[in-house]
Amino acid sequence: STNEDDASTQADNSSVDWPTIVLKHLDAAKNFIDEHCNEALNDEGKSALKYAALQRFLPQLARLCLKQGSHFAEIGMNEHAMKALNIDLTVTNSCLANIKEEKGRTEKKNEAQMLQNLEADIVVISIESFYLLSTVLQSLGEKQDALGCLDQVEIYMNEKHERDEELHGNTMSDLGSGNDFVFSEDAIGPAKDKADIKNRSQTALTKSRHIHSREKAILSSRKIQLLNDNPSKEDERCIDDQ
Repeated sequence: STNEDDASTQADNSSVDWPTIVLKHLDAAKNFIDEHCNEALNDEGKSALKYAALQRFLPQLARLCLKQGSHFAEIGMNEHAMKALNIDLTVTNSCLANIKEEKGRTEKKNEAQMLQNLEADIVVISIESFYLLSTVLQSLGEKQDALGCLDQVEIYMNEKHERDEELHGNTMSDLGSGNDFVFSEDAIGPAKDKADIKNRSQTALTKSRHIHSREKAILSSRKIQLLNDNPSKEDERCIDDQ
């Protein structure tokens, strides 16, 4: 009888819908953060928890959702992949919205730098998620939705490029005015000599422009590949525009 019970337990375990369990826990984690961390984000008296949510909880959950979504996609579980990636993008959108709000509120240079770096990290996660979601949607025959994901990637790329240009402009302006300033690029270390700082900033900007050009080329190639997948007349016109 005991052997029969053990065999029954093993059979039950083998039939467990583990992907659904994973998604359930990811969604529960998101709801927990929504309920508790959002309260901290809106309460100035809970600044420690607020920054813990922005720097740790939200980014970690977003990375976990992206990892699980990628795993689901690799094993052909596209519907589950979409659900994981949708949770991921909900989290990153929430994080970016809160970062934007905090950037407009803070007057501390070190906090502003931290938020700039964090924003850049979250944007990278969002771009990777939209690329993966585009691939999943394409495999499901949802070409227009897949293109919409790539359009969102382009928006993020352009916004990042604009921030890099603005950072360089602000640096040059601060050098001329003698104001204090901070850098968000790791490539730029602390330096007191103005000529050296100017050269470092210009080098970082040049590097950023090269990266942006390469990323735009990759994105255009991805769009063309997608449009060439059983193209319609409208798709052919879009290909010519790329």
